[in-house]
Amino acid sequence: MLQDIKSIQGVPGGPSQLHMSYMRRVCVFSMLPFIKMYDDVVRDFAVCSAAHDVFRNLGPGVIVCEGSVPAGLKEYEGFHIHPPPSRGIRMENRTLHYLTAGDLPETTTITTYVRVSLPIFQSLVPLNLGAQFLVGMG
Repeated sequence: MLQDIKSIQGVPGGPSQLHMSYMRRVCVFSMLPFIKMYDDVVRDFAVCSAAHDVFRNLGPGVIVCEGSVPAGLKEYEGFHIHPPPSRGIRMENRTLHYLTAGDLPETTTITTYVRVSLPIFQSLVPLNLGAQFLVGMG
């Protein structure tokens, strides 16, 4: 999956954006080489001294929230949004990472929840693509 990322551009936010960050990722997946996919994401962080109910079994940690910038905007949360790349298909995602101390010294456990939306015709996607995609992530 990392080999499919063609470019990543990012901008850190300052105090006026509560130190959020903006990132543009462009991917060309080997399973779909004729399609260039991109997403514009705003990332936010928070330190949790006590775990939220969803993470109560994991203990204190750092939560990282990523969400797609709404389509068609040129500016969002104080960030300049890059124009779409040529022949690009926009992905949308919502990602939540929760980072806690690992079981071994100097390690981190990362629990991640992801929802990705791709506007691709079903006829272009082979039935086994989902399984191949998930296997490629591991």
